[in-house]
Amino acid sequence: MTVAHDTTCHLVCQFSHMQIEEENYQIPMSLKDTIDSDFPEFIIECLKVHNDFRSRHGVPDLRLSKELCLFAQEWADICAKKGKMRARDNNPNGENIFSCMDKKSQLSSIEVVQKAVSSWYDEINKYNFGVEGVRKGTLHFSQLVWKSTADLGVGMATSKKGEVFVVANYQPPGNTVGQFVANVAKPVED
Repeated sequence: MTVAHDTTCHLVCQFSHMQIEEENYQIPMSLKDTIDSDFPEFIIECLKVHNDFRSRHGVPDLRLSKELCLFAQEWADICAKKGKMRARDNNPNGENIFSCMDKKSQLSSIEVVQKAVSSWYDEINKYNFGVEGVRKGTLHFSQLVWKSTADLGVGMATSKKGEVFVVANYQPPGNTVGQFVANVAKPVED
């Protein structure tokens, strides 16, 4: 598990294939057809931001999974209830977790997921492309752009103290030892 901290936001990344210290509902990918009343707006936005970042690397768009959304929401609720962010034990999915304190409810749910996904993507600055292996502090990024990942589930919950938790689950999971070079592409040039 990797945990990264800054002054107000926290990240957790878990993947099922290694430990390091440190039935799908397919949504059409055109923006017009992506908005579906079955999913809250923040989930649609999270998918959009994921796919915008993934397109920079020339990898396929993700699609939403109702099952993964329910799974992610369940864990977000548990994190909020406990007031503590941590990776889910024995999770068969890839997982990124984000939290931030929003005591005054200044951020909309859309802004929170944008901030979450952007913080995961910002780890690109530490990533070594073309090198097999794991570099501390880059696993959120690599899961986000993992080429063979196809499905996304998102959940969000707020604790009594105002801490907002965003959980993203991925299938198939990324961050598999020996598959980084094949699945984490450099950004494509415009």
